Amino acid sequence: MAPASNPANGTGSHTSDAEISDKERFFVQAPVAPLREDGLIAFTIGTVVFIVLAIAAYFWRVPLGDAGLGWWFWVAVSGAVIGVLAISYGILRRRRMGQTRTTASDAAAKKLP
Repeated sequence: MAPASNPANGTGSHTSDAEISDKERFFVQAPVAPLREDGLIAFTIGTVVFIVLAIAAYFWRVPLGDAGLGWWFWVAVSGAVIGVLAISYGILRRRRMGQTRTTASDAAAKKLP
């Protein structure tokens, strides 16, 4: 049996849906370049949120403890510590790779003659 053609990439048309494999139906590669995002912004936002939650849980520690939810403070502290470690790793990785953040306008300026 001849390989099934794929209209998504211009290799012909199908005579029936039975000839389309699951891979061709569900896993079509988009023709775009991958992002070069290192996640540092996401790490920073998450860490700030956990720090704010830890401060709030600290001031509400007595009512939280009485309700049996004193562990919320430690979850927030743990999230903040993990976030600081992730930010440190992200900065170290960015420096090691020599990567600098470029804005869309910088990228567009590089394309102009």
